[in-house]
Amino acid sequence: MLQQEFRDGAGLIGRVDFWFPEHGVVLEFDGRSKYVDPALRAAGRSSADVVVAEKRREDRLRRHPDVRAVGRFGARETNDAESLRAVLRATGLPMVSRSYHHVR
Repeated sequence: MLQQEFRDGAGLIGRVDFWFPEHGVVLEFDGRSKYVDPALRAAGRSSADVVVAEKRREDRLRRHPDVRAVGRFGARETNDAESLRAVLRATGLPMVSRSYHHVR
């Protein structure tokens, strides 16, 4: 499932990139841009402010009763299947090998 919103007693935690409700797993894509490009930050916010806010948001997600694990991946993992599998395995998502047959 894509972009699930999470809330707690303090209100909106945020919208996550990927949500696997049957496993209680959140996956977030980490792009560098939000940390290094001033145009993508609110006025007056530093890179450090963005990192701290992201860590607090993740802490709130981890405390949410429906969330069992939070995983993060970036561009490197999207271009390396084994690295992405490692992230998925670390969250506890089951990995199923499938074989595909070409039908003509």
